[in-house]
Amino acid sequence: AHMAAEVAIMQLAKQYWRKRYRMAVESCDAAPLRAQLQSLFRLLMTGADPVAARADARALLGVDSDDVAMARLRELGRPAHTLVRIALAALDASDGRTADAVVQLDWACLTGLDAEIVAAIATLEGGTTNTPPPNARERLEADPDRWMPSSPPAPSSLPTSLRSEHEVLCVAADELSVDAFAHRHYRTETPVVLRGLARGWSAVEKWPDLAYLSGVFGHRVIPVEVGCSALREADGGWSERAMTLDHFIDAHLLPSNRAARTAEQLAGSAIGYCAQHPLTEQVPALRADFSEPPYCAAGPEGVRVVNCWLGTAGTCTPLHFDSYDNILVQLAGHKLVRLLARSETSKLYAAAGGGGAVTAQGNVSPVDVDAPDLERHPLYAAAHSSWCILGPGDGLFLPSRYWHHVRSLSTSCSLNFWF
Repeated sequence: AHMAAEVAIMQLAKQYWRKRYRMAVESCDAAPLRAQLQSLFRLLMTGADPVAARADARALLGVDSDDVAMARLRELGRPAHTLVRIALAALDASDGRTADAVVQLDWACLTGLDAEIVAAIATLEGGTTNTPPPNARERLEADPDRWMPSSPPAPSSLPTSLRSEHEVLCVAADELSVDAFAHRHYRTETPVVLRGLARGWSAVEKWPDLAYLSGVFGHRVIPVEVGCSALREADGGWSERAMTLDHFIDAHLLPSNRAARTAEQLAGSAIGYCAQHPLTEQVPALRADFSEPPYCAAGPEGVRVVNCWLGTAGTCTPLHFDSYDNILVQLAGHKLVRLLARSETSKLYAAAGGGGAVTAQGNVSPVDVDAPDLERHPLYAAAHSSWCILGPGDGLFLPSRYWHHVRSLSTSCSLNFWF
């Protein structure tokens, strides 16, 4: 079985390099890196010198630390990064280092996730989910902070500005048919909170337990945004990293749960978010824990993309809109969502091509909804907004191009379904 996996991963690597080598070289700006890519290509295809091939791959990645690796990812470009990670995975598998090969393929997933890479990981792991070492499992199972908080936030903890805003309409999901949803909300582009939408999903029962998540994919590498908001990247208050889920649990999620239990403030450096990540594609075993919301059938093509949002209290997704209709489903913890109709766009200062990397595409507003600077953004004072709080099992329908700002009030986990 090991030999078969080794051969399959090497074949995958060579196939990827043949198809995407030219694109990878063209996307890489630095001449020294291009030269090393060319060297790695020759060595991988001939199999003449695996030691030299590994040296080229390591030099290209700069993997002394996660921060260095993320910086090199941006320097290499996404196509080249994916290829180098797959090459290193093949070399690791050839040396019998299966766990290291899985790590490399997970890194490849960060920039080039597709079904072939996911299948390669399953081949390496024998098609089974991970079982953590007994000491790791026992440590989490004995930890009183392993569970994400389930209690709703105290009213006193909510922004006072909500008093002047309208609350989004809430309905019981079991009392709203798909036809009624299509007529009253989808066609009229009217948001609605769907209470109890995920009732019956095992994810609502299982995913709040960090021991369960660790057991399914604790060893897998995921992308994590560290810090409160991408709008604060320029002042050093936000960065992107990659880490195993178990590290994310220890460094971020457990401290968040502990802070909630002890009513302490979570340190800014502990705020972390695995945001808008196709986790259920990367880890298919998780798909058994939920089903697609039936209301997505109101769209012309049904569900197109499923993203996971797993993070601490205090995470913030800046005010933005999506190009797809969206149902956000809360599985654990609570989130505060602020909404503004597309008719409010002129008051949100969202201009394509300006305002830095985060706002460059024109679908992200530079307005800090939590603390708006009305000297810089005076028109926002006249903007009309609404809000809702999502708890475990709740869903929220967000029409395409409807502005929304999301803040986690506790450690939380959500799935969103674009359709």
